Amino acid sequence: MEVVKPGSVFAGYRVLSMLGRGGMGQVWLVEHPTLGRREALKIISPNPADPSFAERFRNEARTAAALDHPGIVTVYTHGVENGSPWFSMSYLEGEDLAAASALPVDDVVTVVGKVADALDYAHTRRVIHRDIKPANIVVARGPDGRIARVTVLDFGIARLMDGAKMTATNLFVGTLAYAAPEILTGEPAIPASDQYALACTTFQLLTGSQPYPGQTPMALIAGHVNTPAPRISERRPDLVHVDAVFARALAKNPADRFASCSE
Repeated sequence: MEVVKPGSVFAGYRVLSMLGRGGMGQVWLVEHPTLGRREALKIISPNPADPSFAERFRNEARTAAALDHPGIVTVYTHGVENGSPWFSMSYLEGEDLAAASALPVDDVVTVVGKVADALDYAHTRRVIHRDIKPANIVVARGPDGRIARVTVLDFGIARLMDGAKMTATNLFVGTLAYAAPEILTGEPAIPASDQYALACTTFQLLTGSQPYPGQTPMALIAGHVNTPAPRISERRPDLVHVDAVFARALAKNPADRFASCSE
């Protein structure tokens, strides 16, 4: 990956500061060269063992850029700079939910409703996210503390990464906590896979813990594939009335889940 640091120029953008780093690459706050607009620029770590990576990246970036929904981050442009694939997107004020402990129920209802609407929109355009998790949901609040905006990040990016490469990173261990059984057993991702990941995310936002809290990749996989869905009422007795909702959204067989995320 090309060396990037604050004050340098990458793909014509002036680099301001690092926003984040993970197994898939780095995200930088940059300034557009002509518009003066602040954007987020994500530099993807390419897989040298995959000669088709750059072409697949261009296809995924074009697909993500075609999505036009208030709950999906806007992708502006993309390219490959000195072997490093990158794309720029709107810079979002707010914080992702990676570090969120249990949120108030009303907040969770708002977040999940907006994410579900964004996912259903994408699914009607035959786009699967593949990596729904708290870290890919950014929430902005107004001066009164209420949620003003909910935005989903990284559509389609997970499909770029080779499975063996992902397993070697902490990022993928984190992603495993929300992965549907069919993906873990080698089946292709489908809309119901995103629904399952959203249900895992919802469970965590309501309880402060993941539904299958394994500490190793094998333990997480075994939980999703073989362990019955936990009752949320075991951790939140006040939510016993939604046990059946989670049982359905976390069904091992995708056909047994809801017809859509919003449902």
